[in-house]
Amino acid sequence: GAVAGKLYTGAVFLAQVVFFSGLWHPRGECPLIGFEGAYRYQGPEALTYPDPENFLAAAITADGNPA
Repeated sequence: GAVAGKLYTGAVFLAQVVFFSGLWHPRGECPLIGFEGAYRYQGPEALTYPDPENFLAAAITADGNPA
């Protein structure tokens, strides 16, 4: 039921916290699961697409025609 599901989810979460707390790096990262810790700016390459024309919609003008 719903209560058993919540208890199970909580137990799994606590088990993960206990397991991963032993792997935690002093700098605040957990390399085993790929968590890099606090946000660090990595430049525009990490935040943008290398080829945006493949992912973004084509521009249109005010009357709805393609630019």
